[in-house]
Amino acid sequence: MELRGVRSQGMLCSARELALDSDASGLLELPDDAPVGQALAEYLGLPDASIELKLTPNRADCFGMVGLAHDVAALFGGATRLPDCAPVPAQSARSRAIQLQAGDACPRYCGRVIEDLDAHAPTPLWMAERLRRAGLRPISAIVDVGNYVMLELGQPLHAFDDARL
Repeated sequence: MELRGVRSQGMLCSARELALDSDASGLLELPDDAPVGQALAEYLGLPDASIELKLTPNRADCFGMVGLAHDVAALFGGATRLPDCAPVPAQSARSRAIQLQAGDACPRYCGRVIEDLDAHAPTPLWMAERLRRAGLRPISAIVDVGNYVMLELGQPLHAFDDARL
């Protein structure tokens, strides 16, 4: 490829320069296993088709991908095939008491203590890209995992720093 008449082996760009994110604070880093020489658009699966849905509040079951899959399967007389998801036993013996102050509005609240997370770990590029395509801005790995699960299940999640509670 030539750039301004000079053979170019590529460029170093921020996510903003590639229209992938608003972050222009540094260079976009690809994972170590990203294939050398493959076009970035191909690596990220771009361009991608998207579907915009306008859901009414009475269809909260369709706020996540799993609910949409059930609805589409019912519409076409098929069955929903979901990946196996084995329960994950708690790794921490610690727990925290929770007091519901609005039990009528929120009859159930679940939580789990997860220890030894790296709050500065980067979000995997594949996840950041999927969040971006869903209209969400990647923020940090911990927040992004919660948002990703919300998109899948339709259930909002929030992560708290146990040291600040």
